[in-house]
Amino acid sequence: VQATVVGFLASIAAVIFGWLPEGQFKLGHAVLLCASSVATAFIASLLLGLIMIGVIVASRKVGINPDNVATPIAASLGDLITLSLLAGISTGLYKELGNEC
Repeated sequence: VQATVVGFLASIAAVIFGWLPEGQFKLGHAVLLCASSVATAFIASLLLGLIMIGVIVASRKVGINPDNVATPIAASLGDLITLSLLAGISTGLYKELGNEC
C-alpha cells in the first residue's frame, strides 16, 4: 500500500511541476501519468516481494545467510523491474487512450 500511495503522490507532484512552466493542464496526460505510476508501483512491489520471499526461502534451504543474498538482488532487480514495468504500462495505456491524450 505504501508503494502505491507514494507512486500516486509522485505522479501528482510530476503533474504539478509539468503544469507550472507551461501554464496549461491536460487532463489526459495527468490521468495517464497517475494510472501508469500507481499500476507500476503496485505490480513492482508485488513482484519484488514474491521474488524476495523465494530468494530467502531458497537461501535458507541451501544454508546461506539471506542477508548476504537478498540485498544485492533487491537492489539490482528493483530498478530493472520498475523501469521495465513503467515503460510497458505507460506505452500500453498511451496506445489504448489513442488521441484522447
